[in-house]
Amino acid sequence: MRVTLRYQPLQDAPLVALSVVAGVVVGGKIIEVRHQIGNCFWPPSTEQDKTLQTKAREVRDRLVVKAQELHLVVRAGVFAP
Repeated sequence: MRVTLRYQPLQDAPLVALSVVAGVVVGGKIIEVRHQIGNCFWPPSTEQDKTLQTKAREVRDRLVVKAQELHLVVRAGVFAP
């Protein structure tokens, strides 16, 4: 299983869309789930940015714990299509 934080630049704005992405290969196919956290400045500069970063890390950490309970090997990053 791969789990990562994704920072996607927003067009015409000094912000990034922060999401948590988790992926796994099942039957030779990549299954990927994205959980949108919110938009923030990068690098984080406001308390709201820091709060979103904390929330993203908490979501990622919960996914990692559940994956480990299922005896899945967890790595950072995403699977290439």
